[in-house]
Amino acid sequence: LPILLVAPNTLGVLSHALTAAESAARRNLPIAALVLTDLAPASDTSDPSRPHNAAILAERLPFPILRFPHCADASDRTLAAAAISANLLSLL
Repeated sequence: LPILLVAPNTLGVLSHALTAAESAARRNLPIAALVLTDLAPASDTSDPSRPHNAAILAERLPFPILRFPHCADASDRTLAAAAISANLLSLL
């Protein structure tokens, strides 16, 4: 089965995601997608890398980059809505 990489959308994710992708490729492990998780609400601008990480990774990686939005709570309804908005169902 293909790997689903999941990483926080924060400063440093470029290095981590590219290293993980390279490591998987060297082992002939297919990657289905990378899911970037937003750990803070969109209104939080303390990390200037957040708005750009997905686009930079999409230029460098041959698989989809999906964005999992910040969830105000961990209810099933909220998480399901976030999964749908991140297009995770396309991976099934």
